[in-house]
Amino acid sequence: MKSFCRSLLALCVLFSALSLASCGNRSLPAEAAETSSPDVNISPDVSAPETSAEPQTGKSRVRTDYSYLTPYEPEIYPRFSEGPQPDLVPSPDHGMLLPYIGDLLKSDNGYGGGVILYGFATKGGKIATDPVYTNIEQGSFMDPKLPIRETKPVYIMTRVFDADHNLYAVCGTDGSWVTTFDYSQVELADEVIFLVRDYRTNDIDVMNYSGRLLLSLKDLGCYGDIRGDDIWGITHGCREGVLALPLKSGGTVWVDVETHEETYTDYEEGEAFSEGMAAVKVDGLYGYIDRDFRIVIEPQFWFADPFYEGKANVSYSMNSYAVIDKSGNVLYKCANYPYRSIPGFFRPRENVFLDSELNLITMEGHELHILYSGWLYYLTADGATVFREGESYDLPGADGVGNVTGDLAIVTMGKPDVYGVMTLSGELLIPPDEGYYVTLVRTKDTAETLIVRASYENNTYSVLDRSGNIVFGIEGGSAWYDENCGLFRIYCEDWFGYVDMKGNYIFKYPLTDPLGD
Repeated sequence: MKSFCRSLLALCVLFSALSLASCGNRSLPAEAAETSSPDVNISPDVSAPETSAEPQTGKSRVRTDYSYLTPYEPEIYPRFSEGPQPDLVPSPDHGMLLPYIGDLLKSDNGYGGGVILYGFATKGGKIATDPVYTNIEQGSFMDPKLPIRETKPVYIMTRVFDADHNLYAVCGTDGSWVTTFDYSQVELADEVIFLVRDYRTNDIDVMNYSGRLLLSLKDLGCYGDIRGDDIWGITHGCREGVLALPLKSGGTVWVDVETHEETYTDYEEGEAFSEGMAAVKVDGLYGYIDRDFRIVIEPQFWFADPFYEGKANVSYSMNSYAVIDKSGNVLYKCANYPYRSIPGFFRPRENVFLDSELNLITMEGHELHILYSGWLYYLTADGATVFREGESYDLPGADGVGNVTGDLAIVTMGKPDVYGVMTLSGELLIPPDEGYYVTLVRTKDTAETLIVRASYENNTYSVLDRSGNIVFGIEGGSAWYDENCGLFRIYCEDWFGYVDMKGNYIFKYPLTDPLGD
């Protein structure tokens, strides 16, 4: 029995020695030898661990050869502080802030229902906050009654408060100011920001786009009389420094947002001022007042839009509309509402357009189409013609126009959803191809027109100049142009970044593996 145990022990020792020897001599797979260094976020003051290509010998006399490994070269992301950065610290030195995606958090099962976390970096590639926000939205304003669509110099940040509620904060895009996460709702108006704590009690702050608090509704003398069922009317009632507030008592109070002076009137409703005039409701009909709050156009309309470029749309009844000037003179009458979705045009009927002086635009009976870049086009036997005031260009062979940017047009030629690019002089730069989608962007700094060509099949993106030459390409992700910062945002499976117009990386951040290691 003792002899058997000694033999068994000897075999175990021999097997262990052979196993260790085989580990020391085994070659690494080719893919392991070529693996690049991991993306690591470390402080610039922390040294990376040194690696040696020389074989190391320990007490176990087992040699480990590190020469197969790629040298450790960490990607360093400069930070404003070495510790956690959960909040944006305002500073005049930030410059343009860039929202970035920093974490992809999956649900418990590792699949759907996850959360994307966002942070801020500077345009110089320095991290200003960790990825702690559930959303960062570029501020914008669209007037529902006027052709005004503007990007505003603010970001709206979101954090989850509980399972049913979010909290919001606002900061300047330059990072020079930031609010606290005190608000349940944020509404942007033309000149001010409405920060809503509780819309049911009208607990609302009003701030300008420089981050200066103008007033809190709770501090006004009329606060207790403000109607609590018209948040839309409150947040759309401020322009030209005056805020119109509906009162429970039936009138309207006008508040100067700088001096806080309150002017009480008996008008049933009051709209925002525009070009020195505001629509008001008296005995169920609308008229207009001036800045002294006196009626200058008698109440006679079913509704009355704000003035824009000296003209306003009004209605006398359900099927009777008109365009008036600031003296109340009727300039144009029609049976349908004359939409003003784009500056410089009225559209009283489908495919019927008036210019800014209310002259009918006719093109020998051709059906007109409007583009949101402010151009119109129509089709002929030879192709398409795009035009706007004082300009007209023929696009031979085109049977549709998607958009015009700079001196380039996106066109279709035979298939309605397959796009190519043509110059306004009629040269076809990029023929339509079913495998690709094209868009046009106008660079912020140089006003150069670039072409973004995306492949549906293999998820690649190419950015081309107006001559059709490739400036740079992206593989395995999505690329879109952020006109606010003048950079391309690149979103791939394992990283997020910003690229300038020449393909240089401004910022690149590794994304957290949602399933862990």
